[in-house]
Amino acid sequence: MAGVLFILLLLFMFFRTTLALSNCTHLFNTAVINNDTLFIDGGEMHTLLPNGTITTKAIYDLETVDLSKSWKNSDSDLFNYISKPYNASHPDKYPPTINNGASWSDGENLYFYGGYVSDWGGPPVPPLGTWRYIIAVNNWTNTGFWGVPLVRLSEGGSMRSSVDKKAYYLSGILHPAGNPSFAGTPGADVYIVSGLISLNMANLEWTNYSTSAINNYGTIGAGYVGLIESVGDKGVIAAFGGETGGATITEPEHGFNSSSLKDFIQQTLRKAYDEHGLSPLWFIKINPRLSERRFSRRLVIRR
Repeated sequence: MAGVLFILLLLFMFFRTTLALSNCTHLFNTAVINNDTLFIDGGEMHTLLPNGTITTKAIYDLETVDLSKSWKNSDSDLFNYISKPYNASHPDKYPPTINNGASWSDGENLYFYGGYVSDWGGPPVPPLGTWRYIIAVNNWTNTGFWGVPLVRLSEGGSMRSSVDKKAYYLSGILHPAGNPSFAGTPGADVYIVSGLISLNMANLEWTNYSTSAINNYGTIGAGYVGLIESVGDKGVIAAFGGETGGATITEPEHGFNSSSLKDFIQQTLRKAYDEHGLSPLWFIKINPRLSERRFSRRLVIRR
């Protein structure tokens, strides 16, 4: 009898693993690497069942993957979970569960900002706040932060500088499901917000670095943003694609086949240096027009 139960258990584990490998998708999460560990927060799990139906649920806990060793998707111990404390009676005292937020690391702590709650079993819209997870003691806190932001954005450009230990967040989308003051308002919709904000992870200060140039030509939502630290004193913020607004001045377009993206960026930076000199932090924007396989460039300077 014990042998039969063991075989049934193995079959169940095999079925569950096979189903997960081929039919499970974790969407709308944020991820950050700290030392040799990948941390995955928030989002939704979408599972396609054998009968063709799809189940969806919000992910509450912090998921981790050990990157110090090799692994396969079929490994049963690939993912580990860190439980998040929560009490619906005092939501401002507990870390939220959100979609499309941003996360950063300073080597000892994880920082979480932005996002919106899931429509699939997520908690109510949480109070505004930035959260810090202290890895060594497994503790969550939202105290000590000061300065902007006054709203919770999502799908913006998120990056971290190793030069000055600051996290940057470029523009993004204001979502009613992420902001208590807008949640449940009739007719409230999402819209793109411009600007550049930064979190100093040393003293937990938020700073608004928005300028008219960034607001007009740097708006981006649902795109990709990277920080090239090898250029200038503090690097170059490069924004690729995404949904934009307010950008009316575009330099001549260049076909993808005319030069490599690396050459294009080098040419853009050389042009910026020749015309403006060096700046502590530069910002360039490359907007793909995928239907024509061409891209244009917008250059904005943040001093």
